Amino acid sequence: IFPGTPASGAGLATGDVVTHIDGVQVHTFEEMRRQIAKRSAGDTIQIELIREDKPLRFSAPLMSFP
Repeated sequence: IFPGTPASGAGLATGDVVTHIDGVQVHTFEEMRRQIAKRSAGDTIQIELIREDKPLRFSAPLMSFP
């Protein structure tokens, strides 16, 4: 996760393991990418992830990639 990228702006951090996007379980980066691609910049998505062995859930607005 690099500073200034949409992932950073969404609140993701290095080491996070994303498990669900809008309630849909994702197992791979490609599955996550496909779920996000179904939405548009400006939409808000629910993200569930594991960070430092703890589950987290939050909402984040989608941004365009610079």
